[in-house]
Amino acid sequence: MSSKKLFGTVIKKNGLTVTVKVKRYVMVKKYRKQISRTKKFLAHDEKGQAKIGESVEIIETRPISKRKSWSVK
Repeated sequence: MSSKKLFGTVIKKNGLTVTVKVKRYVMVKKYRKQISRTKKFLAHDEKGQAKIGESVEIIETRPISKRKSWSVK
């Protein structure tokens, strides 16, 4: 089983934890338009290299804390 990968932007940093905002597009059948949906993920940044505003790739890992089960690649 492969782990999931997502791409997003770092919007907040706190120690070894970063908040990543992931944006995706969804088609609305009724209006035949695409709208954007965003979701925030908490990710573990072991080396602390990610900076705010930077694009990063996050991968799914084992649960590290209650809300953190992603890590920055």
